[in-house]
Amino acid sequence: MSIHILAIDAGNTQIKLGICRNISSETSQLPECEGVLVARRDENLPWDVLRRQLENEKNVRAIVTGSHPSTVRRLLEEWPEDLPPLHGLLDRSRLPIRLDVEFPDRVGIDRLLSCIAANALRPANRPAIVVDTGTAVTVNAVSMEGTFCGGAILPGLGLSARALHQYTALLPELDWQQLLVHEPDVVGRHTEAAIASGLYWGLRGSVRELVDQMGRELGEQAESPLVVLTGGAARVWTHNLPDRWIYEPHLTLKGIAVAAMNVPELFGPSS
Repeated sequence: MSIHILAIDAGNTQIKLGICRNISSETSQLPECEGVLVARRDENLPWDVLRRQLENEKNVRAIVTGSHPSTVRRLLEEWPEDLPPLHGLLDRSRLPIRLDVEFPDRVGIDRLLSCIAANALRPANRPAIVVDTGTAVTVNAVSMEGTFCGGAILPGLGLSARALHQYTALLPELDWQQLLVHEPDVVGRHTEAAIASGLYWGLRGSVRELVDQMGRELGEQAESPLVVLTGGAARVWTHNLPDRWIYEPHLTLKGIAVAAMNVPELFGPSS
């Protein structure tokens, strides 16, 4: 009987949940992910909606992890007894990916999970770069052997918009969510438009430059890297993806499922 995983990603701003199916214990393909729910980190999860989604499901395992440890702990403590038992995936050393960085225990587990998923997407002997556009934007390098090599971290749209307002006397705080709906003009003709241009085109330019520079390093002895884009602000790119870029909206959830299948002791009795 196949196992389905309710993957839960406790991020800095949001909690995301999704049911992953057709999961392989080998990182050779990505599972399907459906029924995705999103809640703010400081709010209760939509328990009734989740119960309805799971009422006819069999053999479900619930796995939580993420970049916000206190939220992971809260979910483990508050998890309802009438839902499949919740297990924490917290030990980086058990993840199916090799790390080549100075301080492996400090790497955000969400970065590693996205790279585990990218390893299932990239062709053999081809490196990958994972761009995750959340509260912070991370650009992560994966070698052609599948090793996590590190990367870059920069502020996301929301952080940048808030910082411009809080650390200046006159600049307003822009509703950055609108940038995901309407592409701003490059030349802003008033203050808000100028901020919109800087946030939107500045982020695009920063990430493109990082991808180009990392690609040169990773591609010295291999094909050009596959670039995998994910995260809440990925819509900045999805209407016009550059060459070699692919969009995976639920990459981290899928990475949780792939990683969990490599830690069999996480799984209790069938639900």
